[in-house]
Amino acid sequence: MKILYLTRSGRLKLYKKYLLGEEPADFLYGFRKVLEVYPEIAKIVEVHSDNRFQNRLINRMTQVWCGQNFHLSAVNKVLEQEGSNFIAYTNIDSIALALCHLKRKGRFTGKIIHISQGLTNAYESKQIRRFYAWLSRKWLKRLLLQVDSLVVLGKGAREALKSYLGVDSKYVPFGVDLSFWSAQKVVHKSSIAESYLLSVGSDMNRDYGTLLSASFDSPLKIVTQLPLPDRGNNYEQIKVKISGELRSIYHHAEVVLITLKDVSQPSGQSTAMQALAMGKSVIMTRTKGLWDPDFLAEIDQCILVEKNDIHALENAVRKWENQSENAVSKEENMNEILKNVGIEKFEDSMLSYVKALL
Repeated sequence: MKILYLTRSGRLKLYKKYLLGEEPADFLYGFRKVLEVYPEIAKIVEVHSDNRFQNRLINRMTQVWCGQNFHLSAVNKVLEQEGSNFIAYTNIDSIALALCHLKRKGRFTGKIIHISQGLTNAYESKQIRRFYAWLSRKWLKRLLLQVDSLVVLGKGAREALKSYLGVDSKYVPFGVDLSFWSAQKVVHKSSIAESYLLSVGSDMNRDYGTLLSASFDSPLKIVTQLPLPDRGNNYEQIKVKISGELRSIYHHAEVVLITLKDVSQPSGQSTAMQALAMGKSVIMTRTKGLWDPDFLAEIDQCILVEKNDIHALENAVRKWENQSENAVSKEENMNEILKNVGIEKFEDSMLSYVKALL
């Protein structure tokens, strides 16, 4: 039986760059180990969005209905090319929901491993009208029962799926590629000491309104594709094309700020792990979606602040600036941090789910 990682357009190009050492393995969501163990039957398949009018209309309707896109036509094309009986491995909700629908209809006869990210966000934010919410939650539950291994990346996300949709899931701690996210891998190290605060992230659960309402002594750089609100702040918005460039930006930053909306999705997880792996301290919003709040609360390199609290954010930055560094303690903490943020355990866990379905 084939094992196909169904993902969005552009991932094959990224994979080629990964093989050249130009990108981390993070974007494969654990599938790197599957490719290594099963090279003859495992492969990456891009699911290309179908932008014809009828498909845009379907996506608009499902957005109103349950807050999700529904790539039915695009997934159907994959089945036409690859057959209907394989292990489908994905971390894209719109792809997984289409697979579940086709499995219920008997048009897909394989197995589904899905890493869910944000299925309950629309319900938590009350984006779905009450008239639709009850029915759409029942509909999503019926679809998700077709998933053979439903995985989430945070404890809060697991609780939300159970609370809102009545679905059980498995919490698997995510990790990042430590062989890439390392200060030793930075090629262009500036000879001039830079001093700036850094914020990174382009998902819709970032709270840049709170960040830009705060006042800091150090300059602020923001790496995002999102449009930023005008608060009259002195900040620099940066758009990076390759992860090596982002790695260098992390390396020269003082501290990384991650301001978030309070959702159960573990938003900011990759950014926090990348920064910690690079030896940077992180100041981030305490949300329902923190993947491991106990670990984050314990380490010296992370300060958690309450949502929408501008003064707490400003005070956290001042606290970090005034802290006296203890090199021995910091080194001991880094060893513990690297154990918790590395990708290997995540890959091993996901591989075990694949093996169980073969």
